[in-house]
Amino acid sequence: MRMTRAAYLRIYTPMELAGVSGRGYVDPDHPGDEGELRRSEFGLVTESHDEGFIAEWYGERWTCPRNSQLRMLQGVLAFHNAYQGVGGHLLIPEATARLATEELDRVRRSQPGIRSHILTSAWHVPPRWFLCFSQDEKEVVEVASGISVRYRTGNASATTRVQRAVNALERAGFTNVVTGNIEELAEWLEGFSPECMVELHYGSVSEMFAESELVMDESVEEIWDSVEALERGDLVEAQQKYIELAGRWSLAMSVGQHS
Repeated sequence: MRMTRAAYLRIYTPMELAGVSGRGYVDPDHPGDEGELRRSEFGLVTESHDEGFIAEWYGERWTCPRNSQLRMLQGVLAFHNAYQGVGGHLLIPEATARLATEELDRVRRSQPGIRSHILTSAWHVPPRWFLCFSQDEKEVVEVASGISVRYRTGNASATTRVQRAVNALERAGFTNVVTGNIEELAEWLEGFSPECMVELHYGSVSEMFAESELVMDESVEEIWDSVEALERGDLVEAQQKYIELAGRWSLAMSVGQHS
């Protein structure tokens, strides 16, 4: 099966607070087969069964559990619900969705309070993810395939930034149709301690770009140019900046899907 390129938004907890030894955790820049999203019994994709990721940041060690089963089940149901009536039932039949619902209920009963620490996006980085960061938090890192891009910041900063974007959109008169996905991102971040670390990793999506494009990538700066234009009341400038950013990633996504 052809490999699906994927990018990741992850929440890390300081190891001393997570209460784990780090055994079975892997380097996020060299995650083995994480980029290979394979078919599962529920019709969508799953990934490696490592415990999770371990990272060094500001002299501390941080861990991010995969919770692969939880994420896979949530993904199945999200896809089924999002594409009902437009062919989604062909990929996720009703019987499969019912099985996934039952299994998800069982997981939550056996592990109260469990939540996904990782968001996954196929073929591109959703523009709203960039709202968590500032451009000076960008890092170009070496990975097995060459280089990639990652951003890291504290969850308190990420949550404040995303909420700022929501406020700017609401003051500009945008409805929940536009702000809904960003508000969901804010709620996800708020479900974790402000002391956590947030990481955006381009993962195997990096392989869709030339190294020079990755080095020069200013997606975070561009999304904030759009937000700041909204705050000034310049809707034309805000729209232009957002279209430029979204267009680049939409092109990458379309190329990947048809390559």
